[in-house]
Amino acid sequence: MSTPDPGSRETSSDEPVASAPDAPEPGATDRGLLGSIRAEPSLVRRDLAAYGADAPVAVDRLAKAAGAFALTMVVGAFARSVVVMAIALFASFAAGVLALAFVWSSRVGKLHERVVIIDRLGLTGDDRVLDVGCGRGLLTVEAARRLGAGVAIGVDLSREHDDPSAVPAVLWDNAAIEGVDDRVEVAVGDARALPVPDASFDVVVSASTLRGLPDAASRAQAIGEAARALRPGGRLTLVDTRYTRAYEAALRSRGWQATRSKRSWGMFPPVRTVTATRPTS
Repeated sequence: MSTPDPGSRETSSDEPVASAPDAPEPGATDRGLLGSIRAEPSLVRRDLAAYGADAPVAVDRLAKAAGAFALTMVVGAFARSVVVMAIALFASFAAGVLALAFVWSSRVGKLHERVVIIDRLGLTGDDRVLDVGCGRGLLTVEAARRLGAGVAIGVDLSREHDDPSAVPAVLWDNAAIEGVDDRVEVAVGDARALPVPDASFDVVVSASTLRGLPDAASRAQAIGEAARALRPGGRLTLVDTRYTRAYEAALRSRGWQATRSKRSWGMFPPVRTVTATRPTS
């Protein structure tokens, strides 16, 4: 994962750029914290929001494994080996079920889980929400659906080189399709150096982003940045499949009230949620 310059972000060539993260554009709207950061719409025309397939490489490998074990079962039948047939049948079934679990999570599970995650935040309508590692905007868009005067801002690395479908243009498409593009902003930045002012958000959320950072120090740095972005009394929600115990410990070491949920099987792999509140003093 490349680490962009902390103060850098991409804009279209005809749009102004704020001189510093803590200096919003003159004349920006009351809800704007990062100025007007807009992406050109993608060239793909569609009627439904698309939030991507989870673990496509794993799904492909599992599907191939299921096919290979099924072939092995046929070979075992010709060899009249009950043991080989039984083992191959079980392995093929297991690989197929796991592949289908990933597909179900991508198409159904995570769309339901995002509603649960955002519901728990108790947004009032005028909140400023930051989604760290927003990707295609799964949580950004869902948060924006609950806002009126507020704004949901997604921050993520530019992925033009390794995943063209995940650049901010796709988030804008999803926001437009779901009718919330007037309540969404996008910035390009690293979770370890967020391009936002101190204490400027009521809520910070992040899902399955910190686990992708290279080491524990990087994850701790990202948690520190999320803490910096929150106002006193603001709420932080981290959703992940790994390292959640470390997230909770890191927040408690700051004197924050933090809790870690049980695993939720609403998506696959199952996730835990760490929630915390920044002290008011």
